[in-house]
Amino acid sequence: MSRREAGTTAPSSDQERGIIASRDGELFPTLAGLLTFGQYPQQFFPQLFVSVVVYPGTAAGELGPSGERFLDNRSIDGPLPLMAAEAISALTRSMTRASVMQGSLREDRLEYPIEVVRELVVNALMHRDYSPMSRGTQVQVELFADRLVVRSPGGLYGPVDPDDFGAPA
Repeated sequence: MSRREAGTTAPSSDQERGIIASRDGELFPTLAGLLTFGQYPQQFFPQLFVSVVVYPGTAAGELGPSGERFLDNRSIDGPLPLMAAEAISALTRSMTRASVMQGSLREDRLEYPIEVVRELVVNALMHRDYSPMSRGTQVQVELFADRLVVRSPGGLYGPVDPDDFGAPA
């Protein structure tokens, strides 16, 4: 059954999709439109980027065997799809790999499944707080020797108590 048959229709214009808006008869990109389709959204919102840091140990500031503070440190900017792809690529390059023999074939396995890493990064970018008060903080991705940490700016919306998580409604 199509959307039209179900009584719903897909947005037919960029304005209905929320990519552009109209003010005083003039069209301009929305924040979502700029972040998704703009060539360099950080021209207008310099802190809306992703930082990826790969640490040699299990804590920030812990030095590696040769005195290195971090193994990789990147600030990734551009539109959201590009930032997601580059962050995933940077993490993939830095993750350890294991090789498992399956009969006569070798299968390489990353430290964290790439599907999980992609979901974490994309969720952090898409669901971060884009309100004016939170636009000064970037999405932070940190790969430690024992864990992967993804921080997305913002907090819980509305009167939500974390102690109630998992409790029946």
